Amino acid sequence: MIPQSSSDDAPLVWVEELCGITEKLFRKEVGLLEVSDGARMIDLPIVDRRRIFDDTTGGLFALAETRLAPAGHPAAAIAARLAAPLQESAPRLPILHTDGIFAALVKHRAKAVIRGAGLSPEMTAAVERLPLQLVPRGAAKVSDGIPDGTVRVISPDGSVKSVSDPADLWKELNLSGKTP
Repeated sequence: MIPQSSSDDAPLVWVEELCGITEKLFRKEVGLLEVSDGARMIDLPIVDRRRIFDDTTGGLFALAETRLAPAGHPAAAIAARLAAPLQESAPRLPILHTDGIFAALVKHRAKAVIRGAGLSPEMTAAVERLPLQLVPRGAAKVSDGIPDGTVRVISPDGSVKSVSDPADLWKELNLSGKTP
C-alpha cells in the first residue's frame, strides 16, 4: 500500500495488521522466525540474524516502531516487541545490520513531528515533504492539546516546540538549507 501523502493514515492500518500477524505466526523465544510453523519443512529455528548490508526482518520492525511511537500508535508496542536489538557482537563483526542501526539513530537522535488539526495548506505541504525516513511523524490526538494550525516538534531530549510556519518547521528540524 503506497500512501498518497505522509498525512495519509491508511498505511497505519496495514502496519497494525502486519505487526499482529507477525507476532502471532513468526515470533518465538529464539527471536523472529523467517518461516512460520505451518510452512516449516524441518524442525530447526531459522532466524534472520546475519544479512550483510541489507534489510532484516527485525530491523524493519525497528524502523516501523520508530515511526509509529511518536504519535502513540498502538502498533508501535507490537513493533517494538518484534524489533531485533543489535547484537553485542555487532561492533566486532564485519556484518552490519544497516536498518537496525538506522532505526536506532532515528529513535535516539531524530526529532518527531506531531501535526495538529487545521493546518494551512502550506504547513500541510511542508509536513508532507519532510523526509519520511528521517522524521517520525503522526497525527495529534485531542488529548495531546496541540493548538489548531500548529505542529509539535519533539526533540530526543524530550523538549517540545510548537511551530505554525513552514520555514520555522524546517529550521527547527535542521533542514533550513532546503525549501519547505
